[in-house]
Amino acid sequence: MIDHDATDELLAGYVLGSLSGEDAVEVDRLLAEHVPDCDRCRATLDAFQGLTGEIGLSASPAPPP
Repeated sequence: MIDHDATDELLAGYVLGSLSGEDAVEVDRLLAEHVPDCDRCRATLDAFQGLTGEIGLSASPAPPP
């Protein structure tokens, strides 16, 4: 049985590139075995990826120091 709340947290960390150790191994397993067949997890992953893209584009450019 998949704990979708825990999966959501792992997917968020994956999208932000902040996972390491056991969490990174677990998200790799989920991406290979669970996410392709789970509409909910695919939608969550797409939403997180879209949000991080929007955040990156919404910041005003800063002049280099």
